[in-house]
Amino acid sequence: AGSGGNQEVARAIGCHDLALVRGGHVGDPRLAGVPFAVLIASRLPFATALPKLPVPWDEKTLSMTVRCRGHEIEVHSVHVPPGSTNKWTKVMVLEGIAKGLATPSPRRRVLCGDFNTPQHETISGEIITWAQRMTANKIVLRSRIHGGSGARWDAAERGIFAGGFVDVFRALH
Repeated sequence: AGSGGNQEVARAIGCHDLALVRGGHVGDPRLAGVPFAVLIASRLPFATALPKLPVPWDEKTLSMTVRCRGHEIEVHSVHVPPGSTNKWTKVMVLEGIAKGLATPSPRRRVLCGDFNTPQHETISGEIITWAQRMTANKIVLRSRIHGGSGARWDAAERGIFAGGFVDVFRALH
């Protein structure tokens, strides 16, 4: 649970509950010891904390259930580290999120956060991952990226957009 100033801010914006996980940044040596947090603030009361998603840096995710009109809804908040500074940790975090949410749930789910992907999205909705190169005439999948498989990196980024999740922003706008 949150504390002090965080709780005051949450209440000021009408939130009933606040959950916070803190950690120190371990990927970029320039940010060593710099604290960060993943947060869920809710106008609905929390029901339970859920098990952590299986990612290499467990401070990158926070999962809770909230009660809404007699039903529980899973809320998963994540921060996927950028690949430019954290290389394959980004892919492992994306794969862990996908694996953790692959098991069907009797509850509705919300996945939110900072995914640091895709690289680009065309007007027609085509997703260009960081494993792809854009040229004037075409989009090409890199065979290798940061010393590993371009196909695996591409699949990890696309996996966030799969699994039955609807991008609410894009659906409404």
